[in-house]
Amino acid sequence: MEAEINLPARGYSYFLQEISSKLAVNGSYEKACEVFSDIFPLDIPIRSLERIVGDTCEDVSGYYEEKPAPELDPQATITVATLDKKGVVIRKPPSDAADVETASVDPQKPGKKRMSTEICAYTIKPHIRSADDVAGEMVEEKTLPFKPKPQTKLVWGSLSEGPEKTVDRLAEAVTERLCWSSELVCILDGEQSLWRLVHQYFPTAFFVLDIFHVLEHLSEAAHCFYEERSPEAKRFVRERLRMLLTGNAGQVIGGLKQILTKRSLSKTQKYTLHKVIGYLERNRQHMRYDICLERGYPIGSGVIEGACRNLISDRLELTGMRWTVQGAESVIRLRAVYINKDWKDFWRFRRKSEKGRLYGITVQQQDDLHDEALLKAA
Repeated sequence: MEAEINLPARGYSYFLQEISSKLAVNGSYEKACEVFSDIFPLDIPIRSLERIVGDTCEDVSGYYEEKPAPELDPQATITVATLDKKGVVIRKPPSDAADVETASVDPQKPGKKRMSTEICAYTIKPHIRSADDVAGEMVEEKTLPFKPKPQTKLVWGSLSEGPEKTVDRLAEAVTERLCWSSELVCILDGEQSLWRLVHQYFPTAFFVLDIFHVLEHLSEAAHCFYEERSPEAKRFVRERLRMLLTGNAGQVIGGLKQILTKRSLSKTQKYTLHKVIGYLERNRQHMRYDICLERGYPIGSGVIEGACRNLISDRLELTGMRWTVQGAESVIRLRAVYINKDWKDFWRFRRKSEKGRLYGITVQQQDDLHDEALLKAA
């Protein structure tokens, strides 16, 4: 009888688990419980909701392993791989060591931030533009008439897997999005450990330094001499940005070095210019923006920056939040499902998967329809 009605392992229905976990990945557990009790005459303890989220996330990896490769647009001939890191505050271990579920913290830095790795893979149509177009958009905030949107986007993050395993997942996603006519572009910021990692996994890719991080460093240099957002500061940044976009990184670096040696500068100004020059020199080989613009490659990591904000910041960095590694990992995985717009499909997979585990039954199509009918009835 339990198999016939697809009774879950826990004492809460799949409908309740799906709705409550969706609330939990979009806001605090306290707020999720409050909203749920406002809609239904039922109070869910926060601890129970945490366990529901923990149970549910165990099926996320299996879901993406079985999910079919996306359908590709033949005009979207550029495949982009990008990754970044984001810190999550880990709370100190509880005094009660017997509580295993809340004691899973980083033993080296309890109460400190632990770095999670976020990845994103997508396809996009080529977008050929000029250096003036890009400089105007970034410095003068002009809007270009046409910008292609990312397609087949997959976002993933992990706190516990480690960068190598997470990049393994990125490699699988890239393989699904590459076809014989595709070109692979890797966009990263200036962190050297990430550059070494992607070079190992994608040796034939075209590597690009994120232009937004370059713009931040040029702005720092400009603010050594001019007020923020002043016309002079904008002119300083625009001139050097345009040189970079036309393939003249050496002129930019040389010009900054001349300012450093020929002008009378304060210690703060010298420190800032040394930092900017060092950043540009370390990443010079990845600033081939003239080739990118000619071929229509993207040059900014706005997609992964948005993913980090959406996946981590908007949920795990709410005011006063501290996490266990296990608790944070559960929310990150489920939030990735939500961001990837796979929520309904994932829950269909979860109901089938758990029924197979509990009752040893291979679920047929009519069982899925039966589950849908129960959802509508609820």
